[in-house]
Amino acid sequence: MNRELDKLEWYRKGYELYNPSYDTIAKIKKRISVYLIEVVIDLECKDVHYLIPKLFKTLYMCEVNHCATYSVNFKNLPAIINSKTIIKTPTIIFTKSDKEHFRITEKLVHTSTIENEIEILLSRNQL
Repeated sequence: MNRELDKLEWYRKGYELYNPSYDTIAKIKKRISVYLIEVVIDLECKDVHYLIPKLFKTLYMCEVNHCATYSVNFKNLPAIINSKTIIKTPTIIFTKSDKEHFRITEKLVHTSTIENEIEILLSRNQL
C-alpha cells in the first residue's frame, strides 16, 4: 500500500476489497517491471477513489517498486509534472528510458479491470 494513501478510509477499503485476477497478474508481472509508473491524483476526485486503490493493489501484486505518486488540486489543472501535461485525474503514465509509452487517464477504456487494461496496453507496446 501507499503510506500516505493508506491513512484514508476510502483507499484502505478499496485496496482491501479488490482482488485482481491472478492469471492476469502473472501475465503482466515481468513486462511491467521495465516501466517507471507515475501516478497523478486529486484526492477529492471520485475516479481516483475508484481506480487508485485497485491500481496500487495490482502494482503490489506485480512487485512494482518504481512508482511515483503526485497529488494535485483539480483547480490547478492542467498541470505540468516532469514535462508531462496532466489534464484529468487520475493519470497513470508508463515511461521507459525517459519516454512515455502510454497512459491511463481518468477511466478505463478497453476493459473493466485495471490489470486487464494494463495487460492490453503492455501488449500494444511490446518491443
